[in-house]
Amino acid sequence: MEKLAVDWAAAFDELAGRFIVGDMADAGAEARGEATKAIAHHHAVLDPEAGSIGIASLYGGRTREPYVQLTWGRHVGQLTPEEAVGHARDVLEAAAAALADATLMRFLQERLEVDDARAVRILADFRRCRLERARRANGEQRRDRDG
Repeated sequence: MEKLAVDWAAAFDELAGRFIVGDMADAGAEARGEATKAIAHHHAVLDPEAGSIGIASLYGGRTREPYVQLTWGRHVGQLTPEEAVGHARDVLEAAAAALADATLMRFLQERLEVDDARAVRILADFRRCRLERARRANGEQRRDRDG
């Protein structure tokens, strides 16, 4: 049985330190405090007893079907391989979007010296455009499949 475990709490700590706290080294105490609250909020959302997420590829002896089992602490879920691939694609797309958002914000604030409030509005518009493009692309893919 193949198994992959991801320690999400540690990964979040590393990313938060790099992208939130690290980027705010020159920010005022109030801004750093807000970033710290955001990090604490995410830790509260994560189940601290859950630990890491386990992923295993399995074969059902009774059903004779393959499946992917996800575990997170006491929680267990099963997906078809196709569902697992879809979720993996969603995670990768979300990660790419998060990195693009961070790059855009850094560019706006550091290179163009856009103030925080305006940068957030631009980011929101950028996200709307990205969502509209994804919806159009999904509609085109469906039309191609349905022929």
